Amino acid sequence: MLEPTTRPADDHNRAAGKGAAAPRSPGKVSLAERRLQKGFAAGPSREHRASRPSPLRSATKLTFPESTWRLEPTRTIQEVFDRVQSGQARYGVVPFENSTYGTISSTLDGLADRAGAYADILVCDEVYLDVHHFLLGRIPPAPPQGPSASSRSQSQSQAETPKRTPLYPLQHIRRVYSHPQALGQTARFLAKHLPHAETVEVSSTSRGAALAAEDPEGASAAVAGESAGRAAGLDVLARWIEDMEENATRFFVLRRREDGDGLGQGSKEEEEEEEAGAAARGGDGRPYAEGRYKSLVSFTVPHRRPGALADVLDCFRARGVNLTSINSVPSLAAPFQYLFFVEFEGSRLDDPEGRVRGVLEDLGRAAEKWRWLGSWRNRKPVRLTRHHPRHAAFSSSHPPPEPSTSRSFDRQSYLDDAISKFKDQKPTLIYDTLTPTNSHLLTLSLADHVPSLFPSYQPGSPIPYPVKNCKPVHPVAEGFPLLLPQGHHLVYFPLQLPPSQLMPDGTDPAHCPGEPFVRRVWAGGSVVFHPEWREVMRMDGRKMVCVEEVVPDSVFFRSDGKLVVEVRRRYGMAKEMLSKANDRLATKWQEKVAVEEVRRLVFLREWKGVDEGGGEPPKSKSKVVKPPRGPEFKFSLTPDATLLFHFSALSYNAHAIHIDPAYTRRCEGYKDLLVHGPLTLVLMLSALRACLQMISPAKRPTGMLPPYVRSLDYRNVVPLYVNEPLTVCLRRAGRPPASPSAAQDSGGKSGDLAWDVWIEGPEGGLAVKGQAVTGSWKSSDGTD
Repeated sequence: MLEPTTRPADDHNRAAGKGAAAPRSPGKVSLAERRLQKGFAAGPSREHRASRPSPLRSATKLTFPESTWRLEPTRTIQEVFDRVQSGQARYGVVPFENSTYGTISSTLDGLADRAGAYADILVCDEVYLDVHHFLLGRIPPAPPQGPSASSRSQSQSQAETPKRTPLYPLQHIRRVYSHPQALGQTARFLAKHLPHAETVEVSSTSRGAALAAEDPEGASAAVAGESAGRAAGLDVLARWIEDMEENATRFFVLRRREDGDGLGQGSKEEEEEEEAGAAARGGDGRPYAEGRYKSLVSFTVPHRRPGALADVLDCFRARGVNLTSINSVPSLAAPFQYLFFVEFEGSRLDDPEGRVRGVLEDLGRAAEKWRWLGSWRNRKPVRLTRHHPRHAAFSSSHPPPEPSTSRSFDRQSYLDDAISKFKDQKPTLIYDTLTPTNSHLLTLSLADHVPSLFPSYQPGSPIPYPVKNCKPVHPVAEGFPLLLPQGHHLVYFPLQLPPSQLMPDGTDPAHCPGEPFVRRVWAGGSVVFHPEWREVMRMDGRKMVCVEEVVPDSVFFRSDGKLVVEVRRRYGMAKEMLSKANDRLATKWQEKVAVEEVRRLVFLREWKGVDEGGGEPPKSKSKVVKPPRGPEFKFSLTPDATLLFHFSALSYNAHAIHIDPAYTRRCEGYKDLLVHGPLTLVLMLSALRACLQMISPAKRPTGMLPPYVRSLDYRNVVPLYVNEPLTVCLRRAGRPPASPSAAQDSGGKSGDLAWDVWIEGPEGGLAVKGQAVTGSWKSSDGTD
């Protein structure tokens, strides 16, 4: 049920214009909470259902925003007709036809109204929605054969496409559950890849996913949407398996005929009411095909009269009215006699030439009996489909449309579902043991490219660190500098998933908001080192924990249609942040955080790719923006593929744009491998640490150790590519703005400095831009 929070214009006009004694009860919209055709028991509660969007729910929200209407699901399509006819619901939404599998018989039965129960039902609007199906189940115990992180390069080099191709062997699947419509729309895939499996029809695709999840042997699968699989805890075995790429479903919006609605007699007042009703329901501003309006009539003909059906159809031809669909159902008046439905372009509410009125007059003479079933705006888009979601193509001269204007995409609905998903996710606890190995290997990788940062480094020697004479809390190697260099935490606390459970591009699925936004780039972030960092982040074998979570309140659409997601990571000692009883987060664990990091990810719609006819790759910003001032300190390097590989391995980062050139060009549209966002963060922090070492002990306040980086906030401006030179630049910017937290952290000292930090690309333009704050800390014994 959808209940308006304010009185829509059409209700207000009807109450006032028709002289109603009292305003109508709040409007409701009823819809069949099901995939298509057959009814089933009501779904979960609204709060729970919000994280499991269905095609019908999405179609409804395109026309009826949840900010204005209250949604009430029903068991069957027939119940939608019942509620609209009785006035319990003001509008109803039902599926009418699928572009692959045809019309929905239950909806036609309701419109046929053989028993005369729905005499007042009219169609007043339509909604088109792309429908894509996934094969969901359990990953087989055998090694995966799909494009995992380890095999992606080989598979992509063979120009394979994940469309309709199983990601894993399917020999273990013995039965497939789904709704009949979904099974029909994926019949070719099932016949080709699962000829041995039994297909079992159920009331809905989500019910099929639930049944597959209940199979303890893992021998069951389901054809359903990705969200249904996520809700049921199933793995994706194959993606986008619908037989027809342009697979869409059209939904009808139903309303009850008002007392003033004449049968076959339009009026200006009725037209204004329909326009007001459409405005109250909401519009999406999408471009539509030719034909401003559509109308629907039903009729019967005398079956014994030769040419009776042709005579009726000739009424439309003679008046120059184009037909858009013809359907029939048994009339049940006699065996093998039929009731016909004809949909045509035009409206009796907007008929300046009188063609529709003439058709209806002719129809009254040619048909045995007929019925008007409504007029509505033609909502069919100029382009029926956005292309396959895994292969959406937009040339550089025609960028992707913003989600708010894309057909079948409701920006607010998508955003609500994404936020709901992230709110349902519990924080991820990532454990690690701090030993010198990872830090040593990172230094080994960087020293060869940036010797100016590590002048005293020799192969095989311990890692140099600028802070001297610091006393380890728990020494494990005599004379070894155990304090973790700032930024080196990025090669600890790796992703805790096997390659088979990563996204197709090798990234973490927990960060992804869902299709169609599946391409991601690292857009920047921030890192804060709390004073406890010096005592906590030591490489002495201690057990540490990283608490990772997506910040729901940070998810939003940018003006260019891209989606921003922020991932927050907080690091500290496991024994201080976790409860001793059950290894869960302690009550005041936030107070024990030593390092706090935010990773800002930007998600883009997927590009179709050159091999799939996607045109030219999407181009990044071409304008070179020069920094306003020159640096005081800088160093240059040219990251090669070996450095990117080493950093990917050390950070367990399997994102293909850093390791697979063929994938990067063909599937992402970039000219070459991209330099990691975390790697640029390490370089900026390394440069800051090297600069701070230039401050001599004589210039430091008494009792203060060498300065350290308190915080760094940065954003990526343009991509940095492999084998192209980059320059890391620093310049002091004076004292940082005063803040209570900064003053508290520094103990009121005035030694804090603000820095401009940036990275220039090969042409000297800004590629990364940031601001840092450095400060000093006091030693435990009051000396250096």
